[in-house]
Amino acid sequence: MKGLDKEDYKLFVEDALQNCIIVGGACRNGCSFCSCKAQAAAGLKNWTEYISLEDLRSVLHYIDPNKTIYFGEGVSFLSCEPFQHPQYLDLLELLNQHFPNTPKRTTTICKGIDPQHYDRLRRAKITFVAGINTLDRQKRRALMKGPEDYSGVVSFLDECAELIDKISLLYTGDLEVLERDLDQLYAINPALERTRIMLRLPEYSMHHNSVVRELHYYAKQTWHAAIRLFDDKVEKPQYWLRSLSDFPQGTRHWQDEQGLNIHDGRASFQRRMDDVRQRFGDELKKRRVAMLLAESVWDYCVATYPELEANAIKVRNRAFKGSYQVAGLLSRDDLLGAVKDNPPFLRYLVPKDVFPRFKRDILGHHLDWNYGSLALDLI
Repeated sequence: MKGLDKEDYKLFVEDALQNCIIVGGACRNGCSFCSCKAQAAAGLKNWTEYISLEDLRSVLHYIDPNKTIYFGEGVSFLSCEPFQHPQYLDLLELLNQHFPNTPKRTTTICKGIDPQHYDRLRRAKITFVAGINTLDRQKRRALMKGPEDYSGVVSFLDECAELIDKISLLYTGDLEVLERDLDQLYAINPALERTRIMLRLPEYSMHHNSVVRELHYYAKQTWHAAIRLFDDKVEKPQYWLRSLSDFPQGTRHWQDEQGLNIHDGRASFQRRMDDVRQRFGDELKKRRVAMLLAESVWDYCVATYPELEANAIKVRNRAFKGSYQVAGLLSRDDLLGAVKDNPPFLRYLVPKDVFPRFKRDILGHHLDWNYGSLALDLI
């Protein structure tokens, strides 16, 4: 195996310092809803060559044995299906020789895993996020356009259920399909009922095609009903925390990988709004101050605080367009475009999430805190 070139190797080392080891390779799957194009547009490096055994050996001393090792996904590169690497199991066994007691984890769509290798996976003590998306054969053909391996996916779910840490399903807008997916999962192996299962609303951006856009809008029409069904049928439900308005009242206190849930998200936003109202109460009433809010919180804000609707400016994601709405994916130009498109205010309040590192947005742009005649405050 040739391994990484000099430039990619530098990023490979940076990832290893964060206990992430990418295995490389260009993805051969054609999932229509894949977010990789949007990630690439945000500056994440595209596919690399496959890593070699020597590449892996050279970074083992950077790994913290007291933290989970993410083997097959990273920070600096787009993630590829790990089992496409022709030496994935050899690499995994090398890693396990050095870190036999350290948890290891990867994400896979469960295709192309040879049943003869199941015992090797068990010995390596690796767990999986299984990106099943759906078990409906017709939906799979439409959404996951790479080579199909339905029987292989079912076999892996059944025989390696103890290795599956989480299952991810994509909501296609069809409640009957969602219910069948859950029934089929539980029928494959009853142990999967005790596994964490995540339901995702399809995302799209300007880098996706019209099929994905239609899928998003179709799924969103019955998304609240899907959550109610999911909450009722799944012992450990999870959701991608995308928007504060995407969840109906009564949703259970699930948590995502970062320990966040919709209830915490809404409570955090309410605390921030209480602070804003305390600091800028009179100026808000006199329409001197406006809040620049991502779509992910704007609609929740105006529903919860109708008296502040005139002060709340919706900031559309011009960098990605589509449904990528979280504040951390906005850019300086998104904010300034929203200011330009709305009546003027004396002061604008900007979410801190937009500029998390070194006061730069996701595209690497600084925001001038006195931009022309604008006065801006981070909240």
